Amino acid sequence: MRCLSDRLRVRIALFAVLLSTQSFGYNHPEIQWKTVATEHFLIHYYDKTECGVYATYKTAEESYRVMEKLYGFKLQEKINIAIADYDDYSNGLAAWTQDNIMIWLPDARFDLRGNSTWLRNVITHELAHIISLSKYDSQRLGWSLGFDYSGKHTGVSVARPFPLTVFYPSWFSEGTAQRESERAGNDCWDSRRDMLLRCAILQDRQLSLGEMAHFNHDAIGFEMVYNQGFSFVKFLEARFGTKRITELWNEGRSFRLGGFGFRGIFRRQTGRDIQELYDLWVDSLRTEYQAMVPEDQGSLTPVWEGGAFNKLPRISSDNRYWGWLTSEGGDYRRTDLVLAENGSSKPVVRIKYARQSWSFSSNGSKVYYVKARRPNEEGSYFNDIYEYDVKHGTHRRITHDGRVYDVVACNDGTSLLVVAYDNGMFNLKRCNTETGTLTGIVPGRLGAPFLSPAIDPGSSQKAVVTRYRNGSTDLLLVDLADKSLTPLRATPASEESPHWGSDGRIYFSADYDGIFNVYSVLPDGTDLQRHSSVAGGLFQPVVTTDGDLVCSEYTAEGFRIVSGPSRGRSYQVESAGTCGYKEVPRPRGKVR
Repeated sequence: MRCLSDRLRVRIALFAVLLSTQSFGYNHPEIQWKTVATEHFLIHYYDKTECGVYATYKTAEESYRVMEKLYGFKLQEKINIAIADYDDYSNGLAAWTQDNIMIWLPDARFDLRGNSTWLRNVITHELAHIISLSKYDSQRLGWSLGFDYSGKHTGVSVARPFPLTVFYPSWFSEGTAQRESERAGNDCWDSRRDMLLRCAILQDRQLSLGEMAHFNHDAIGFEMVYNQGFSFVKFLEARFGTKRITELWNEGRSFRLGGFGFRGIFRRQTGRDIQELYDLWVDSLRTEYQAMVPEDQGSLTPVWEGGAFNKLPRISSDNRYWGWLTSEGGDYRRTDLVLAENGSSKPVVRIKYARQSWSFSSNGSKVYYVKARRPNEEGSYFNDIYEYDVKHGTHRRITHDGRVYDVVACNDGTSLLVVAYDNGMFNLKRCNTETGTLTGIVPGRLGAPFLSPAIDPGSSQKAVVTRYRNGSTDLLLVDLADKSLTPLRATPASEESPHWGSDGRIYFSADYDGIFNVYSVLPDGTDLQRHSSVAGGLFQPVVTTDGDLVCSEYTAEGFRIVSGPSRGRSYQVESAGTCGYKEVPRPRGKVR
């Protein structure tokens, strides 16, 4: 990588500012963009995202070399990649007609797909859009759609290139991008993705071929475009080979007369009708998934089903209240915190815009929750901790620009154990509830974030936390006194969302047999027990003092809060599989 001149650096970084302006309404003039050039890319960054430059460079160049040959791609100008971190927000965007990629650095947290090594996955995915869609022989000379606006003091002219290429269905575009990320070792068909498709197929709620072609859906349907597209592309590639899939893209970019229409191109390339293959794919999945349905699914009672996303159930230590986050009345990005009397589904308190995480205080008199409702002075939306006094019904802000993603109250009554984001990493910290001061406990690592900590109810110095490990998740015991980490279990499966019960056992969700269910172990990792058996998936368990299990269950309609007996039986892990990803590239020495 080499540095560019100041003039060129400013000029080619403007697209990142424009993207951020269009997306969020703020252009963040406080950001001093810098640019480095690699063989095929211009990487734009600033002080807060410099930590991700090396990983971006290595991943982008590695992925480019594979896909360049696969798609016969010819580079005309270097591809721009901008790395941003001005909100507690994760996403990627490819403006393929302009060779621009925008990446928001914080690791994404997915409810509907597994967690990968974020930078590797998102960079390869967005680059796959650029390489598969770009058409250089006509794109620069193609049509354009534009409009002009003239006011008393200003005039604006906007032109959007209209490339001469086939309009591919969304399932094929996104499915191909996910398949290329998988081919590079940065994504895979994980247990959550399989859960979505399995529930949809078993309940006959899968998207039709036409519905897969667009994103005009609710949050579940939106994700199903990606989900079904990924699975269907893998199905087609297994039947016709990788070269045939790439030829579908290459012919669409050739712009010969009569070349419009994906279905026509597909028939010419494969000799088959796409609808016929879609029906065959669905039938094969239905047979496979029906064999996975457990004979005894136990007895779980729905507690709350409003909205498609209901998660993070919690119960106060005095058993008076319970609560959860719900998207009822909003969309996927917005949730409220609902509190109700234990055993009732009728809310007594609704805290709007609570998100990410929340916790009762150790004595149940207060609630701590995360919210990012208003921008700070620089226009950034950061997660902060708020306190709600249950008795007096008052709210108090604890942190300012804390960038907190997870929160759990400690037993001392004056502090919280939190996961806070800083400089590209998710770190374990302690938060003073009076001053809002954050103090480091265990530093994070790029590409391996912490999440979902839980406190030992019988100790003020012990906790358990989830940590990503190259696409999987592990449970780690945390000694808050000496700041040490000890693996609770070491299996290839995903083990996550722990709850340290009052009975001394640690409950968690795991996909040992390909379906997420609730398990528990003793604090030394022994005596593994299984507590549920469902066809969809169970997450984020908590156990009442009466021995009842409360958790978030996924069905084809979305996540709902359920409860039932927590009776456990001894369980032996036989052959737990998981997705394995490459680590985020790290330099051995100082990068200049």
